[in-house]
Amino acid sequence: MNATLKPVEDQVIVITGATSGIGLATARMAAERGARVVLAARSEDDLNNSPRKYSARAARRSTSLPTFATARTSAR
Repeated sequence: MNATLKPVEDQVIVITGATSGIGLATARMAAERGARVVLAARSEDDLNNSPRKYSARAARRSTSLPTFATARTSAR
């Protein structure tokens, strides 16, 4: 089976843990390559500061979404 992928600039990618580590690096790279990126993380303050870590083009293609679920509350 051959999958046909859309070009990156036609993709919307949701990334959790987007304010640090692998999540931040992945979000930055995807946005730099033209994807629209939804950033999800627990810290709203860190999310608000995240676009400053990107280039101007990447920051325009990102949206932030604070998530407040923890393992304990999401299991209920």
